[in-house]
Amino acid sequence: MLMRTLVTMILVCVPIVCGAADLSPYLGGAIGQGVEIEAIDEVGADTSGPFYKLFGGVGIGENLAVEIAFHDFGTTSCCGPSYADLGFVRSGDGFSASALALWPIHRFRLYARAGLLWWDVDGSDLTIEGRLPYSDSGVDLIVGLGSDFSVMKTLRVRLEWERFEIDGDAADSVSIGAVWRF
Repeated sequence: MLMRTLVTMILVCVPIVCGAADLSPYLGGAIGQGVEIEAIDEVGADTSGPFYKLFGGVGIGENLAVEIAFHDFGTTSCCGPSYADLGFVRSGDGFSASALALWPIHRFRLYARAGLLWWDVDGSDLTIEGRLPYSDSGVDLIVGLGSDFSVMKTLRVRLEWERFEIDGDAADSVSIGAVWRF
């Protein structure tokens, strides 16, 4: 429901706002690896499935953009006697709203990101008693650094590192994506 509302707002508001100012709307997607829902290196977490995100935003001049995104963090699993008796399985997703500070350098742009992430994690703990359901959600910070390269006037390739705070644990991701400008 939240995603439909956000998409509808973008599709209705962006053309109106872009006509009134020096704004450039864009849509994109990215795929990456590295988001572990639990920060537990000592028990050998195994992240299966890639991380991906779909995003849309509006560039405001050359040095600022605002962006919203849907993130799918994939599935993290772990088996080991030192955590939740026998292990766990977690999958998560979320929505983010960020501001991007952009530094154009010819066909490249460097950027820094800061914003908020509304996340949701579901899964189960594997215990001696059996499978126990797990669910948690919250709002935390998201920061990142990246660059993109202009392939064509309307297409850019993006490489990005992001750090998420999920339930008090830091999770890093590296992704590659594409940005289509209108």
